[in-house]
Amino acid sequence: MNLASQQLAQKKVNGRRMLIGNVANEGPLFVPPTIQTESDLTGWLHQEFENLSNQQIQSILNANPNTANTDPAGLRFETDGIHPPNAVNVSQDSNGQQQRGANIYAESTFVCPSYWIADAYSSGGKSAWYYQYSVPFAFHGTDVAAYFGPKTENQGVDIVLATKKIWGNFVTENNPSISNAIANGAGSSNPNAANGASNWPKWTLNNPQMLNINQTGGIPYQFATQWGTTVTQFKEPGLKNSISLANAETWEGGRGSRCDFWLGMAPNIPA
Repeated sequence: MNLASQQLAQKKVNGRRMLIGNVANEGPLFVPPTIQTESDLTGWLHQEFENLSNQQIQSILNANPNTANTDPAGLRFETDGIHPPNAVNVSQDSNGQQQRGANIYAESTFVCPSYWIADAYSSGGKSAWYYQYSVPFAFHGTDVAAYFGPKTENQGVDIVLATKKIWGNFVTENNPSISNAIANGAGSSNPNAANGASNWPKWTLNNPQMLNINQTGGIPYQFATQWGTTVTQFKEPGLKNSISLANAETWEGGRGSRCDFWLGMAPNIPA
C-alpha cells in the first residue's frame, strides 16, 4: 500500500466531489510557545521530524525563510494572504521563529494535505472546491462553530449564515456556491454586488482558486488563547462579511510551492 500522499498524487480517491479547506492559523495550538531563535526551531524540528537528516531539516528552513528572532514585544497582526509579510513571518499569535514554526506545522500537517486532496479531485470527472476560514482569530477547530453552532462571540450572524449555506449547498446541490446576497451579507451596503462565492470555480491544477471566508468591522475585544498569547477578536454590532476568491498557489507568499516541497518530503516522514 502506498503512502496517502502518493495515492493522492495518483488521484486514487473515492467519491465524486470534495469541499475542503483550512483555517488561517492551524499551527500555534500544536507548537511549543517557547521558540525564540533558529536554534530553538531547529531543535524542535528534529523532535517533530525525527527521521529527517540535518540536511533535510535545513531544506525545511530554506523553504520557509525567516531570519528574525521571536520578539514578544514586536508587531503581531493578521496577514491578508496576498501582500507581504506572510504567514511564515507573522500572525496575531507570534512573529519571528515562533511564527515560522507555526507555519511549518500548519502547512506540513493540515494545509498542504488539504491541497493534495483538492488536487486528487481535480480531474477524471471529479470536482473539488477549496476555502480558507480566516475570521480572527482563526486557529485550529474554531471554524466548526460556524458550521454546526452554537456560534462564538466573534462570529457574525452573516458569516455563520454564509458558511452554513456553503456546506448545505454542497450537500444538497453538489455545488457550494452561494448567492451574492448571502455571501455579502445583510449588513453589506450593497448585498447584491458580484461576489466570487456565487460562481465559485472548481479547483484545478492550473488555476487553484480558493474562497477566503472572512469578516470586517465590529467591536474589538481581547481573547486569551489556551497556549498563553492574547489576540484581538471582533464582535457585534457592525460585523460584515468579507468573502472573496484568491489564488491558492500564490497565497501567503507562495503556499503552493511550499506544498510541492512537502509533497517531495512526505516519503521521508512516517505516517
